[in-house]
Amino acid sequence: MIHVYASCGVWELVVSSGWSFNVDKKKGGRLLALELKSSLEELQKNVIEDFGFEETDADLDLNYLPIGLINSSKCPPVIIRNSRQV
Repeated sequence: MIHVYASCGVWELVVSSGWSFNVDKKKGGRLLALELKSSLEELQKNVIEDFGFEETDADLDLNYLPIGLINSSKCPPVIIRNSRQV
């Protein structure tokens, strides 16, 4: 079992400093518990349940900025598109 901190918000490219994540203050963050072999579908289901989204919300993008690039990067966040990337 692993724990993943997830927050709801929008990535924006700031010309002077690179990518910035603006957290949705109403949704905030959640700590998700996942099995090591979790699939993308399982991750999506947990996010939908824990954040209280409707399953019909088609605009769910899961992405992250690798830890080595936080606070120093101008590269875009990584979008999770399949179970191998989870």
